[in-house]
Amino acid sequence: MSKPLKVFVTYSHKDTLAKDKLITLLAGLESENLIDIWHDSKITAGDTWRDTIFNNLADSDILFYLVSGSSLDSEICQTELIRSLSGNIRVIPIILERCDWPNHQLSDFQVLPDKAKPISEWRPESKGWENVLDGIQRVIDTMQVRADQSSGMLQGNIQAEQMFQRGHTLMMLGRIDEAIEAYSDTLKLNPHHAGAYANSIFVNLLKKKEQRFVDVTKPVVLTEGKTDAQYIQTALELLGEQELLNALEMRPIGDEEDDGDRGGGESGLDRFRDVYAVKSSFFHQPILLLYDWDANKGTEQVGNLWVRSIPKSVEDTKERKGIENLFPSDLFKDCFYEEKRKKGIHGKYIVIPDFNKPKFCKWICEVRRNPDDFVNFGVIVDILKEFRGAH
Repeated sequence: MSKPLKVFVTYSHKDTLAKDKLITLLAGLESENLIDIWHDSKITAGDTWRDTIFNNLADSDILFYLVSGSSLDSEICQTELIRSLSGNIRVIPIILERCDWPNHQLSDFQVLPDKAKPISEWRPESKGWENVLDGIQRVIDTMQVRADQSSGMLQGNIQAEQMFQRGHTLMMLGRIDEAIEAYSDTLKLNPHHAGAYANSIFVNLLKKKEQRFVDVTKPVVLTEGKTDAQYIQTALELLGEQELLNALEMRPIGDEEDDGDRGGGESGLDRFRDVYAVKSSFFHQPILLLYDWDANKGTEQVGNLWVRSIPKSVEDTKERKGIENLFPSDLFKDCFYEEKRKKGIHGKYIVIPDFNKPKFCKWICEVRRNPDDFVNFGVIVDILKEFRGAH
């Protein structure tokens, strides 16, 4: 059987009794290891409540939203809903009382109880909760069946995965042509194998990427993307570290012909590490792979190859992922967010705010250029100084 589905409960504290009733109803499903329930009452002393809530939400499969006038007015409830909409989380509203939810974003989802009759209007109310439990059990059963089917499909692709691992091994051994052939065979067995597709592109572009380092003599800093490199270059200029900037070659990992987008990101740095392990003799200069904090990479140093992660800001910033978390929250104005349509549950489209990173980067690096904005980049300066000082 599949692992239990993680359930997150969003509610207003004015509806704590209703939350407790729901938890009691779900106790049977939890004892059968079908679900694992989390709600903010599980936060313990010493936990950072906001990080704890959002970390558990990000790891959830289902969000139960207890709908009332109070929860619709709650900022934290709305934030939890927005974050769930930007992830792959199934949202199930549970209508506690008559309120303005039909004019809310929640109206996009199939609700419980049946026919959207609020629990407060069932007689007795326990009948309404029984109806909710029946609906939840149907959802759990459906999701577990789909998970089991996905597991079966993975088992059916064992041969493709074995071929992919063969290609990966051949690439590590430097037998590039054979690796490409193995990746090609993997895609014949499983056309949707993303790893084989990405690696086959990468090894085919290997010679072009090697050429980029031929004329480089300074230590190289590779970032996940073009904007990361531009932020750091600007920070060094504005913080009076021009000498350090001149001493380093700052580049995004992605293909320059594609504005740093192709072959970039965390996976791009990972694949560079793989290639470096095979062909380290080609790269004569020291190289620092600088990951964003959310890549969860440890400190590593093998010969001239350094691996470091940008530390996470200690402040609770608006953009929590990537290097942008080092900037003050008040810089992230509405003009840097665009509405993005995303297909949600039940095939309906939902609108979520989408951060325009290139637009923000251009504004803060080329237009605003305020040293105060880059104060938190001192942690990156320290990493670069350590790297430069060692070489």
